[in-house]
Amino acid sequence: LLQVKLLRALQEGVVRRLGDTKGIKVDVRVIAATVRDLATEINSRMPEHVASRVGELLNEDRRAVNGSNVLVLGVAYKKDIADMRESPALDVISQLAGKGARVSFHDPYVSEIEVDGILYKNSDLSDELLASADIVVILTDHQCIDYPGVVAKASRVFDTRNATKGLEAMGRDKITKL
Repeated sequence: LLQVKLLRALQEGVVRRLGDTKGIKVDVRVIAATVRDLATEINSRMPEHVASRVGELLNEDRRAVNGSNVLVLGVAYKKDIADMRESPALDVISQLAGKGARVSFHDPYVSEIEVDGILYKNSDLSDELLASADIVVILTDHQCIDYPGVVAKASRVFDTRNATKGLEAMGRDKITKL
């Protein structure tokens, strides 16, 4: 349904831009395929971008990724479910661990994950865990997580899902959004 709407919107937009299309055949399928390919490429590069941004944020705090404690909040593919299939969180964790970060995770729906042959167990989301993290990275915005508590206890939060919306006043200097 979304693709059909996109195709229609693209067709209408292209026809409007071209004006009179007599003699010009507009193949919206080609345009839609191009848009779909670009979206796929952008999505596939997002874990790399997130890992890179984590490194930049740590550098702002005069820390290297290597040796930093990185807490990932949410590893499931979508919020409020346990489905791990095609979860980009696994790629983010792989890249951060590959750069020497000490990665831990909390996800109320996932008890353990395996990334690059390493088994990670779900950590309890405690005040101590949040305080010990050099950065907390929100990758899946589960509704049952206490985001005000996370912002209050963490030294730095990188929010890729806008889970901290409305909490900027609590920690404007420590929240960075994607």
